[in-house]
Amino acid sequence: MDVPLIRSAEFSDVISRWAYMNHANVAPRPRRVAEAEIRQIHGVRDNGVADAPEWTKCYDDCRALAARLINATPGEIA
Repeated sequence: MDVPLIRSAEFSDVISRWAYMNHANVAPRPRRVAEAEIRQIHGVRDNGVADAPEWTKCYDDCRALAARLINATPGEIA
């Protein structure tokens, strides 16, 4: 894993202006997270609830990945 490359790709705007020290829950979003959030917001704006099945699949996939990461079952992930 190339940490400097990831840091540069995901946080270039922040690291170009600040010496940032992460503080609990107050942190800049990685670029890919912010882009995903924007896509979600635009999807809700453009399609309303029509995309709900896609959201549910995404939630389920995320639970499965989180469970695998910590050796749990998806049902144990909120």
